[in-house]
Amino acid sequence: MRRRPAVEEQEDTTAQAGWMYADLFLALMVVFLATISFVPTFNGNANLITKNQGSTLYTYSNIYTKHLDILYTSFDATIIKDDIKTFIKNEKLPDSTEIIFAQVIGGYNEKNETPSIAIKRAIDFTNKLDKEAPELLHHAASTMSSSKTIDPDQIVFRLTFATKISVNSNK
Repeated sequence: MRRRPAVEEQEDTTAQAGWMYADLFLALMVVFLATISFVPTFNGNANLITKNQGSTLYTYSNIYTKHLDILYTSFDATIIKDDIKTFIKNEKLPDSTEIIFAQVIGGYNEKNETPSIAIKRAIDFTNKLDKEAPELLHHAASTMSSSKTIDPDQIVFRLTFATKISVNSNK
């Protein structure tokens, strides 16, 4: 007599799915904890801390929200320096104030020029400034752009300022 083949029962893996989820969650938590442990903190960043006779000196930059926006029709490094000094004085900013960002926007006539011509004018303006007053943009990041809303012979110079602030903490 012929026997029927034994029916193999399928293994139920739904109970193991919960364990897989728990293992995945645990692995993600390990990755998360490993990544946040290397984020620099204000108290522990070696670049910000200087030991000084038993006290700790913390230094950070205070970035001012008010910008200096000036429209120039010609280049004169002396006038630019005077405009910057006047702005710092009028805004009552500390003498240690530095330019940290400079945006130079060149104008162009869209009827017979391309935006790249205006960017070339902005680059030329910046190169002249670097040559005649290299200390002005020494610590500044800069960007060049173009605008059809200003005349081709005009440059808009937008500056962002910051001051280093030091705080002593006695331990």
